[in-house]
Amino acid sequence: TVIGIGALLSGLLSIGTFLLVQSSVGVAGAAVGLAVSATWMTLLFGFTLQRGGWRPGLRQHGSVREMVSEAAHLTFASATFIGTSLAYLICVAVAARLGRGEATLFAYAYALAAILVGVTANVAAVVRSPALVASRERAKDTAAAGLWSFRFTLVLAGPVLAMAVLVGRPVVSAALGSGFKQHDITTILATLICLAGWILASAAGIFAVVELLARSELRRLALLAAALVAGLAALAIAGGALAGIEGVGAALSVAMLGASLLQLRWAFPAEWRGAATGMARATAREVAVLAIAFTPSVVLLLALGETTPVSAVAGALAAILAAIMSRVAWPGEYQALVGLLRRSPVTVALPADTAG
Repeated sequence: TVIGIGALLSGLLSIGTFLLVQSSVGVAGAAVGLAVSATWMTLLFGFTLQRGGWRPGLRQHGSVREMVSEAAHLTFASATFIGTSLAYLICVAVAARLGRGEATLFAYAYALAAILVGVTANVAAVVRSPALVASRERAKDTAAAGLWSFRFTLVLAGPVLAMAVLVGRPVVSAALGSGFKQHDITTILATLICLAGWILASAAGIFAVVELLARSELRRLALLAAALVAGLAALAIAGGALAGIEGVGAALSVAMLGASLLQLRWAFPAEWRGAATGMARATAREVAVLAIAFTPSVVLLLALGETTPVSAVAGALAAILAAIMSRVAWPGEYQALVGLLRRSPVTVALPADTAG
């Protein structure tokens, strides 16, 4: 609770600091805000550890060497996440060369996609990883958890992406203000859809990364991260030339899907085919769910036009149908999602067979 509240306050502290200093230092105020926020979180973590009985101390020179060795180990183990960050920077760099403001539009689309990844796959990995690493049948249990997390991501992200396409333009336009034209809003939403593959790849591969880290397969992960960065540069340039920032988003999705498939194969030699097949079937099922749930609203908008009242009715109709269809198609995942929204504990039985 302390860490959660502290993290929320750190975001407010960062924004407040930026607003306070940006008039005098400009955009560098963002860095100042992040530095203040990081300092706050460091103090908060120290306080939390101290309450648990931890006390800092270096009783011998060997402790320093151990700390340096551990820091190097953790840095090497972070190759996957460093590679993902560099992939984003490559995409922004390519987008910036496509025209004025294109990097900003791509950054907004990426941020929206990252939120969907953060509230589904990343949270599931953080919560489930300790128990999975300690499991006697770790690989099998981790593969099953990965498939369930992928399905959960589909259940949440699928309707959100479809709703963004259906009625997202007025919402995003109101949020960003008059400085953005309708063409810009459409570009952001189109790029967000092109990043759907990146969302699914992140959900598919996160537990494979957990398993590879548990087995200390750091060299493989580092090499894959390097290959991802090198390959994405060429793909992003080609995608940008063909389709603008939408092509850059599609290039990132293709690169990440390929990397996730390799991660699954390395992490689960005996289960990866079943897991991949299960994910493909789950994706097809969710596409069918969305088609049934959103088709009436699309027909309504095409027939009556995208006025505010019609859009509101279309959005409400799509939301109701999506909830009904999700409950029918994904009973376990829907129960988990509703339980989270109600803040009540939910027990989820992972499938014994990852292909099930």
